[in-house]
Amino acid sequence: MVTHEYSYSVVKERIFSDTLGEYTAYGIRVTHNGTDVDLISDISTDPKKADQLAKLCTDGQLDPIHIPDVIEDFLVDFNE
Repeated sequence: MVTHEYSYSVVKERIFSDTLGEYTAYGIRVTHNGTDVDLISDISTDPKKADQLAKLCTDGQLDPIHIPDVIEDFLVDFNE
């Protein structure tokens, strides 16, 4: 079994926005050696895309310091 220092997983959220109302979104939870270290909320409404990003981050052992840039790139690429 492969163990990862960093693990990224999808979190399903119910979000309320004044302009959009209530909707389902997916965020990314960052875990370091089994301890939650960060949660990036509301990155996508597509669970498959969020899962794909989480797997790429885990497989690449992305240092959490880079996650904001990776999510920004993900959002730009996803919307094109």
